[in-house]
Amino acid sequence: MADPELEGGLVFDVYGDIHLPPHPTPPSPSLRIAGTVYPGVVSSLVWFFFLRQP
Repeated sequence: MADPELEGGLVFDVYGDIHLPPHPTPPSPSLRIAGTVYPGVVSSLVWFFFLRQP
């Protein structure tokens, strides 16, 4: 149950950091960062589940 919450928190933190600057930022960098962070979180969750399984 805690894993999806952690995932959502990470994604929201990333988007919050992107939207913090007042000057308008193009969608390409945000998509690139999200594409870099999200797969890493998913892979870490997959590894965690694999390690938890007996």
